[in-house]
Amino acid sequence: MRSTKPLVFVLLVAAFAGPAAASEPKIDAKRIINESSSFLKEREPEMTEEEYALYQKVVTMLSSNSEFALKLLEAMMSDKEQPSPAFEFILGNAYYTVGMTAKAEARYLSAVRRYPSFLRAWSNLGILYYATERYADAVPCFSKAVVLGDRDSTTFGLLGYSLQKQGNLISAEMAYMQALSGDPSNVDWKEGLVSICIDGKQFTRAESLVKDLIRERPADSRYWFTYANILLSENRKLEATVVLETAVGTGVASVQELEMLGDLFARQAMVAEAAEI
Repeated sequence: MRSTKPLVFVLLVAAFAGPAAASEPKIDAKRIINESSSFLKEREPEMTEEEYALYQKVVTMLSSNSEFALKLLEAMMSDKEQPSPAFEFILGNAYYTVGMTAKAEARYLSAVRRYPSFLRAWSNLGILYYATERYADAVPCFSKAVVLGDRDSTTFGLLGYSLQKQGNLISAEMAYMQALSGDPSNVDWKEGLVSICIDGKQFTRAESLVKDLIRERPADSRYWFTYANILLSENRKLEATVVLETAVGTGVASVQELEMLGDLFARQAMVAEAAEI
């Protein structure tokens, strides 16, 4: 019969190398970028009078009729050598909304080069990179937004995830903690923090977080599986068995949890129980 230690190692790898660890936070990138179209007074570059007049006409179209709004903006661009950074930002939003990410990136980059304290241009550039899985590029953009005063929990959370993807776990943990301070019930940030705690063998913290996740989403079998793995990593086999039996009893256990429970029964010489599972 195999030893328990290899079993625990294999189960931990299965639990935290894939989706059960820190699933990618789901964001509506288009919504965030569209909602950023209202300028922050005295903190961002200003448009020319001509640009602002056109902006007032198209701002409501960016979400309802983005392609037509883009045509109007591009027509404005053709009549001048270089628009203001503020206008480039709006144009970047329009490009992103219609799926032209390369052109959106170019406009955001131009806006922040010409106006380095343009907070929302940095934030939107970070979101663009995050949405296209360019995490190494997203990190400095979100970091710059934070330095400039962005305290939105989503910014901290996406920074944490991007840092985690880069292997910078200490900074990622700090960013996740900031995100949770502003949005304590966010599942994405808790999942990210759980996986970091497990990587650092902070099992007590990981257990506390997973218990919260189970309370908030008891039907998600991944959390039961993760909880059982944390207990097994500390050789708490009986408690892991109880957790898995609870998952089975409440009808949320998947094949993954059933296989783990059957293996645990077999290792404890509970032959009948193992066979039933």
